[in-house]
Amino acid sequence: MVVAGGNELSSIDIVAFPNSGRIEQQTMNGAGIVNVDMGSELMFSGIASNPGGVKTFSVEVSQNGSSLYSAKTENIPNASNKVNNPTRILGTNGSGGAGSQPMTVTNLSAPVEVSTTAAGFGTNTNSFKVTYVPVDPNQRGKDQQIKVTLHRQITSNLYTAEFPETPFSGKITGISNPGSAELIFLKKGQSPANCNAINNPAALVILAVGSQVFPADIDALFGPSHTLPVTFMACTNPAAGSSPLTVDVLVTFHVN
Repeated sequence: MVVAGGNELSSIDIVAFPNSGRIEQQTMNGAGIVNVDMGSELMFSGIASNPGGVKTFSVEVSQNGSSLYSAKTENIPNASNKVNNPTRILGTNGSGGAGSQPMTVTNLSAPVEVSTTAAGFGTNTNSFKVTYVPVDPNQRGKDQQIKVTLHRQITSNLYTAEFPETPFSGKITGISNPGSAELIFLKKGQSPANCNAINNPAALVILAVGSQVFPADIDALFGPSHTLPVTFMACTNPAAGSSPLTVDVLVTFHVN
């Protein structure tokens, strides 16, 4: 037991135990996306801890916008102002509280979201969400390629696209330009205003027709981890004249 008090941020571990199928990562201590074999069965639980004790802890499991399970527990200090630490949620009681009924999702065919919050006895609260995404087990651990269409923004020559449309855990490994026009990609953190600064290599990566980006350029575009999902921001050369409504790129990606 610990003395209740202080203002430390609570730590949280969300555990997804696979009763069947493979999971990319069983324990998550922050927000993220986790790949799971299509058709898997997962059982969810959580643990929260704090040097000054956890006052309240909750876990909610939802799918397709509907809550499947909800469990919340509260610690009340004893006469010595002490509480148990850590605090665990192993299941639900069926009416919003923690209990012994397992929080299990069977035949996973659509993403499952697990939202959690832990508050200490001070003012700090830790909250995050983990999304568990079913993927074809035959695609995991492999590189694949797909065409991604970027759409031009109104009144500009800036093109954008989100990839993938349905998030999963993976990373970008390559980009090539199969079109008929040179593309100018904005590096991570750069403003769309730099679309016109085609002579500024610190802001841009230029992708000629029929060419592909180098690994260092992928680092510059999306950060060193290349983690999905990503936002593509590209421009056409202003000197090329009128801009089409869409441009296509070939994206190579790895599924975790």
